[in-house]
Amino acid sequence: MAVVYDCIVVGSGPSGVQAAQTLVAGGMQVAMLDVGVHQDQFYQDQSPNTDFSQLRQSDPNQHLYLLGKDMESIHKDWAGGQDRLTPPLAFTKKLVAKWQAQLPKEQAFMESLAKGGLGNAWGRGAFTYNQDEIKSIGLSTHEWPQYYQQVARRIGVSGTKGIGLDIEQLMPPLLLDKNMQMLFQGYKRNSRRWKKNGFYMERTPLAVQNQPNEDRLSEQYWDVDFWSLQKSAGYHPGHTLNKLLQRNNFKYLPQHYVCKFQELEGKVKVQAKHVVSKENKTFYCRRLILCASVLGTARIVLNSLSESPRKVPLLCNAFTYGVWLNTRMFGRQNSLKRSSFSQLSIYEREDENQHFNLLNLYTYRSLLLSKLIRELPFSFRFSYQLSAIVKEMLVIGGLHLPEGANAQNYMQLIPSKDSPLGKSLDIHYQHDESKAKAVLKRMNRAMLGWRAIPILSRPTCSGSSKHYAGTFPFAEWPQEFQLAASGRLHFTQNIYIGDASGFRFLPAKGPTLTIMANAHRIAKEILKSRPIDMGQLAKTGER
Repeated sequence: MAVVYDCIVVGSGPSGVQAAQTLVAGGMQVAMLDVGVHQDQFYQDQSPNTDFSQLRQSDPNQHLYLLGKDMESIHKDWAGGQDRLTPPLAFTKKLVAKWQAQLPKEQAFMESLAKGGLGNAWGRGAFTYNQDEIKSIGLSTHEWPQYYQQVARRIGVSGTKGIGLDIEQLMPPLLLDKNMQMLFQGYKRNSRRWKKNGFYMERTPLAVQNQPNEDRLSEQYWDVDFWSLQKSAGYHPGHTLNKLLQRNNFKYLPQHYVCKFQELEGKVKVQAKHVVSKENKTFYCRRLILCASVLGTARIVLNSLSESPRKVPLLCNAFTYGVWLNTRMFGRQNSLKRSSFSQLSIYEREDENQHFNLLNLYTYRSLLLSKLIRELPFSFRFSYQLSAIVKEMLVIGGLHLPEGANAQNYMQLIPSKDSPLGKSLDIHYQHDESKAKAVLKRMNRAMLGWRAIPILSRPTCSGSSKHYAGTFPFAEWPQEFQLAASGRLHFTQNIYIGDASGFRFLPAKGPTLTIMANAHRIAKEILKSRPIDMGQLAKTGER
């Protein structure tokens, strides 16, 4: 007789593990279906064991993880955001080309079938949305502070309260290196004037452990965070999944590619393919919550409920990266101890009626100068010589713009011979480049005011931001292919969506913390619809 789980969670990314943790703590019998590609054991064994500067001088095997055992990080051409994955994190996109047909080269939308999903390559920016932003994504602002706080307690958030982060019980922000200190001091000398002009510079809030913890490493300032999941203090979904695996009412079922669902009387039938045997597998549950990321969830819903191609909306932040030279660092040595993550964030808007644009700032060391050299508009020899001189002055920035719905931007599921499903995603997306140029121009003027000279900027392909949303937007009244505030898919009884598919608007701030908080919120809604056995709850409650 087939097992009927209280709830099946599809996907082990940030939203999936947070939803599962809430459901398990609430006493439900939970299964997680996931392809669950593991990190290559080779890279786990080669994980850096010291500060980046020391390993560059002393590790004879550094090329194995910096360039890859097959030199896979050396690319002839720039190919969008996917090339930013270091070899140890490349497993994040493994099997995607085989199971999900490739998108056109002019797009850089990214999916993951890995254990932990795109959360393995997340920049750890832990931003909260303000009330206007929460209303804009289509939800009531009621109880959101407690949703954020619950997730922050689970994952650990370092930072200071401000525009980008508004929760209590924070760990202290990470240390700024000398380059960022000088930039921040330049802003603070005349911060009142900058704020009047619409510029606010704050410490970047991060999901990074910055205090002693028995379960996680604390930040060591080794600057190897993008080269090792094991040596990074940054949160990734594997931390939560490992705790869930210790619970009796949780079962992890990897190597399953979910294809479709069907509602029966009082339960849900979930169909999947085993990625090794290619056998069809069937699972049953009383409630299904899809957390397969926006693109993966859309594929499952459209394959289940629409026989012919159907267009659904799509949101994606525009992303531009830039390079500046901090002239205050000329002739100076930057701090040896530093983290790999963004250190400062600049929030900008022309007037108070607009949503903020966001520029996240990094210093450049462990991501390798070779990647920057090929982007400079000079010969390789001159770019190499220039970078060697100015490397301590480099400031790298990622500019994100808010994004609202546009009828010209959509996706659909179309027949395809290249996909095991027989269908693949067809995405049509285009950003307004003039808007990004205008914002970047204002940012450059501000950076010059802080004595940082712009030397390079480049808009990236659609999808490069890796921030997606809006395929099944929240709707107050029942509408086909839209969500109730509870996360339930309208015109279904027991199908919920726990990722960003419901967001009607995508602020410039990184959405990951909000996605996790929303998954926790929706899991609580699922628990409300079921009588809870208090004895079972006492046995499985959160630690």
